[in-house]
Amino acid sequence: MRNILMLICIMFLVSCRATKEEVDTSVVISMQKTKCVDACPVYTIDIYESGVVYFNGRENVDKLGEFKIKLSKKELQRLINIFNDYKFFNFQDRYVSDAKDLPTTYIYFSHNGRRKRVMDYDGAPQTLKKLENEVAQLIKIPKWKQMGKSN
Repeated sequence: MRNILMLICIMFLVSCRATKEEVDTSVVISMQKTKCVDACPVYTIDIYESGVVYFNGRENVDKLGEFKIKLSKKELQRLINIFNDYKFFNFQDRYVSDAKDLPTTYIYFSHNGRRKRVMDYDGAPQTLKKLENEVAQLIKIPKWKQMGKSN
Protein backbone atom coordinates (compact mmCIF):
# COMPACT_ATOMS: atom_id res chain seq x y z
CA MET A 1 0.00 0.00 0.00
CA ARG A 2 2.82 2.35 0.92
CA ASN A 3 4.54 1.72 -2.42
CA ILE A 4 1.34 2.52 -4.29
CA LEU A 5 0.95 5.81 -2.45
CA MET A 6 4.58 6.66 -3.16
CA LEU A 7 4.08 5.87 -6.85
CA ILE A 8 0.96 8.06 -7.01
CA CYS A 9 2.84 10.95 -5.39
CA ILE A 10 5.73 10.62 -7.83
CA MET A 11 3.36 10.49 -10.81
CA PHE A 12 1.59 13.60 -9.55
CA LEU A 13 4.83 15.52 -9.13
CA VAL A 14 6.12 14.50 -12.56
CA SER A 15 2.85 15.44 -14.25
CA CYS A 16 2.86 19.01 -12.89
CA ARG A 17 3.49 21.62 -15.59
CA ALA A 18 5.55 24.05 -13.52
CA THR A 19 9.32 23.92 -13.50
CA LYS A 20 11.42 24.43 -10.36
CA GLU A 21 12.05 28.04 -11.37
CA GLU A 22 8.33 28.77 -11.43
CA VAL A 23 7.50 26.84 -8.26
CA ASP A 24 10.08 28.82 -6.28
CA THR A 25 8.56 32.18 -7.20
CA SER A 26 5.28 33.95 -6.70
CA VAL A 27 3.11 36.21 -8.81
CA VAL A 28 4.12 39.87 -8.68
CA ILE A 29 1.65 41.29 -11.21
CA SER A 30 -1.43 39.71 -12.71
CA MET A 31 -4.19 41.00 -14.95
CA GLN A 32 -7.38 39.43 -16.22
CA LYS A 33 -9.71 40.88 -18.86
CA THR A 34 -13.26 39.50 -19.01
CA LYS A 35 -15.93 39.24 -21.69
CA CYS A 36 -18.31 41.97 -22.76
CA VAL A 37 -21.15 42.24 -25.29
CA ASP A 38 -18.79 43.36 -28.07
CA ALA A 39 -15.56 41.69 -29.20
CA CYS A 40 -13.49 42.57 -26.13
CA PRO A 41 -10.13 40.85 -25.56
CA VAL A 42 -10.41 38.05 -23.00
CA TYR A 43 -7.15 36.93 -21.42
CA THR A 44 -5.03 36.56 -18.32
CA ILE A 45 -1.40 37.50 -17.85
CA ASP A 46 0.67 36.49 -14.81
CA ILE A 47 4.13 37.90 -14.10
CA TYR A 48 6.31 36.04 -11.60
CA GLU A 49 9.17 37.43 -9.52
CA SER A 50 11.55 35.26 -11.56
CA GLY A 51 10.57 37.27 -14.66
CA VAL A 52 8.57 34.41 -16.17
CA VAL A 53 5.31 35.62 -17.71
CA TYR A 54 2.37 33.47 -18.72
CA PHE A 55 -0.31 34.66 -21.13
CA ASN A 56 -3.55 32.79 -21.74
CA GLY A 57 -5.48 34.28 -24.65
CA ARG A 58 -9.08 33.12 -24.72
CA GLU A 59 -11.01 35.37 -27.11
CA ASN A 60 -10.50 38.34 -29.43
CA VAL A 61 -6.70 38.41 -29.13
CA ASP A 62 -3.95 37.68 -31.67
CA LYS A 63 -2.46 34.96 -29.48
CA LEU A 64 -5.02 32.28 -28.63
CA GLY A 65 -3.89 29.68 -26.13
CA GLU A 66 -1.09 29.60 -23.58
CA PHE A 67 2.19 31.42 -24.10
CA LYS A 68 5.31 32.06 -22.06
CA ILE A 69 8.04 34.67 -22.06
CA LYS A 70 10.89 35.65 -19.75
CA LEU A 71 11.47 39.30 -18.83
CA SER A 72 14.89 40.54 -17.88
CA LYS A 73 15.43 41.73 -14.32
CA LYS A 74 15.54 45.28 -15.67
CA GLU A 75 12.19 44.89 -17.49
CA LEU A 76 10.52 43.41 -14.41
CA GLN A 77 11.94 46.11 -12.14
CA ARG A 78 10.67 48.80 -14.52
CA LEU A 79 7.12 47.42 -14.18
CA ILE A 80 7.38 47.18 -10.40
CA ASN A 81 8.66 50.77 -10.27
CA ILE A 82 5.70 51.98 -12.35
CA PHE A 83 3.23 50.27 -9.99
CA ASN A 84 4.98 51.88 -7.02
CA ASP A 85 5.21 55.30 -8.72
CA TYR A 86 1.45 55.20 -9.44
CA LYS A 87 0.80 54.22 -5.80
CA PHE A 88 -1.11 51.07 -6.67
CA PHE A 89 -1.86 50.29 -3.03
CA ASN A 90 -3.78 53.58 -2.73
CA PHE A 91 -6.37 52.68 -5.38
CA GLN A 92 -9.86 51.68 -4.31
CA ASP A 93 -10.59 47.94 -4.36
CA ARG A 94 -13.42 48.35 -6.87
CA TYR A 95 -14.44 50.80 -9.56
CA VAL A 96 -18.00 50.18 -10.71
CA SER A 97 -20.94 52.04 -12.22
CA ASP A 98 -24.45 51.35 -13.44
CA ALA A 99 -23.17 50.86 -17.00
CA LYS A 100 -24.12 47.55 -18.60
CA ASP A 101 -22.13 44.96 -20.53
CA LEU A 102 -18.63 46.41 -20.09
CA PRO A 103 -15.55 44.21 -19.71
CA THR A 104 -14.00 43.97 -16.27
CA THR A 105 -10.28 44.18 -15.61
CA TYR A 106 -8.84 42.61 -12.49
CA ILE A 107 -5.31 43.75 -11.73
CA TYR A 108 -3.12 42.46 -8.93
CA PHE A 109 0.19 43.61 -7.46
CA SER A 110 2.34 42.05 -4.75
CA HIS A 111 5.44 43.82 -3.45
CA ASN A 112 7.38 43.98 -0.17
CA GLY A 113 4.85 41.82 1.67
CA ARG A 114 1.83 43.82 0.50
CA ARG A 115 -0.83 42.52 -1.90
CA LYS A 116 -3.77 44.18 -3.55
CA ARG A 117 -6.32 43.26 -6.22
CA VAL A 118 -8.38 45.96 -7.93
CA MET A 119 -11.55 45.40 -9.94
CA ASP A 120 -12.02 47.93 -12.74
CA TYR A 121 -15.44 47.70 -14.32
CA ASP A 122 -15.99 51.41 -14.95
CA GLY A 123 -14.89 54.74 -13.53
CA ALA A 124 -11.26 53.97 -12.62
CA PRO A 125 -8.76 56.84 -12.57
CA GLN A 126 -6.48 57.37 -15.58
CA THR A 127 -3.44 56.28 -13.59
CA LEU A 128 -4.97 52.82 -13.10
CA LYS A 129 -5.81 52.69 -16.81
CA LYS A 130 -2.17 53.50 -17.57
CA LEU A 131 -1.02 50.60 -15.38
CA GLU A 132 -3.42 48.26 -17.16
CA ASN A 133 -2.01 49.48 -20.47
CA GLU A 134 1.58 48.86 -19.30
CA VAL A 135 0.72 45.24 -18.55
CA ALA A 136 -1.23 44.86 -21.80
CA GLN A 137 1.77 46.13 -23.79
CA LEU A 138 3.67 42.98 -22.84
CA ILE A 139 1.40 41.03 -25.20
CA LYS A 140 3.00 42.86 -28.13
CA ILE A 141 6.51 41.57 -27.37
CA PRO A 142 7.47 39.36 -30.34
CA LYS A 143 9.40 36.64 -28.46
CA TRP A 144 6.44 34.77 -26.90
CA LYS A 145 6.68 30.97 -27.11
CA GLN A 146 3.48 28.93 -27.32
CA MET A 147 3.24 26.37 -24.54
CA GLY A 148 3.24 22.76 -25.64
CA LYS A 149 4.97 23.57 -28.92
CA SER A 150 8.67 23.25 -29.58
CA ASN A 151 9.89 26.36 -31.36
